[in-house]
Amino acid sequence: MNNLKPNLLKILFLSTILIILNINAQEPGTKLYIIKTESLRAKPSDLGSDTVESLIPGDEVTVVYVEESLTGKDRDALVRIKTAEGKEGYIPFLSLSKKKPKITTPVIRSIIVPKKLYVTADVLNVRSGPGTDSEIVGVVRRNDLVEIVYYSDKTEFINGISDRWAFVRFGTQGNGYVFGGFLSENESVPPEPGYDDSIVEPETPAIGSEFYVRPAKLQLRKEPGSKGKVIDSVSQNTKVKVIEHSEKKELIAGSFNLWVKIEAGSDKGWVFGGFLSISSEKPLASDRLDKVFINPLRDGTYRRSSDYGERVHPVLKTRRFHSGVDFAAPSGTPIYAAADGVVDRTMKSNGYGNLTIVKHPNGLFTYYAHQVKFGTKSGAKVRAGEQIGYVGTTGMSTGNHLHLEVRDGFGGSHFNPDNYIYFPEKNN
Repeated sequence: MNNLKPNLLKILFLSTILIILNINAQEPGTKLYIIKTESLRAKPSDLGSDTVESLIPGDEVTVVYVEESLTGKDRDALVRIKTAEGKEGYIPFLSLSKKKPKITTPVIRSIIVPKKLYVTADVLNVRSGPGTDSEIVGVVRRNDLVEIVYYSDKTEFINGISDRWAFVRFGTQGNGYVFGGFLSENESVPPEPGYDDSIVEPETPAIGSEFYVRPAKLQLRKEPGSKGKVIDSVSQNTKVKVIEHSEKKELIAGSFNLWVKIEAGSDKGWVFGGFLSISSEKPLASDRLDKVFINPLRDGTYRRSSDYGERVHPVLKTRRFHSGVDFAAPSGTPIYAAADGVVDRTMKSNGYGNLTIVKHPNGLFTYYAHQVKFGTKSGAKVRAGEQIGYVGTTGMSTGNHLHLEVRDGFGGSHFNPDNYIYFPEKNN
């Protein structure tokens, strides 16, 4: 026994836990029973989220997938399940069993009043499916109330907001999908100028107005558009003046905006309007036209070993939802901050090992797990590209790698990092 490798000991220990819990067959499609009164959550978040349905002991549900937990133990994980009525959401792992519980006393099911939220856009398109490429089936307007039916797994980054698409009811008979980032529990005041669609940036630059440069370096182009020839660059927080703009808007890096010609001292050139802000406190890591974060590993130092989504867990050997992407790299390989921000915390956990979490000005959090050692401390301010740690294999890991996540808070909803970070091997 003393000659067993640490990772093998982890496997034996976790397998024992699963046998004790008698819930080790939670593959997608498995039928299980609720064993205690539970609220079906709308989102996979430890921060608290809307209740979709009230569940009581004896309810039969179907497993959609199991989330991986910070501790590495299934008993601390959330499970996405589907009810007999077709509603989907998340509940704690320990609220499920393969055996139907014996009900000795009557259980009263709580009545869930569908949550209603206010629309925060002047005009918000309601679509047939989750995504801006789906057909428009209706329209709601600022401060209209919509009733949340459920949140889909489809997420997007629009106007600097990451959120899920919500299926809602509106009016007397309407229903469809809207972007959840434009819904709020409170009524809102229209911005100046207003925007005319769900994905129009409220800071659309007007000719003669002054703005600040958001990226560390913003490339000036000879012509408007991503194919325009680069002729110069300006630095972050440089104050510039808009002297011309294009007529057609584009959706780039999560912002729907115009291309504008700016004047910075004696320099003139075209830039995308989404890279400018009326505030000097909204920095971006780079001016990539398709992503908002930079790669936290240097090119040539790693290989991608696991994608975001369902997979067979390398330790547990059962299907789990992988909430990030993995990059195999030698022990000690430097890890860099994906954007400017503040280190929310550094911590040690059984599942993620040595973990650094950075909070960014756009409200997103990036996770850097399994480090051999930390390169920064909680509360530290970091810049895009600044070293914050070293690749390792701490926690639940079978080899040296970086596990990278993008979330909307500590323990919040997770998003596919490929939608936010440019990785050469995925964008050739």
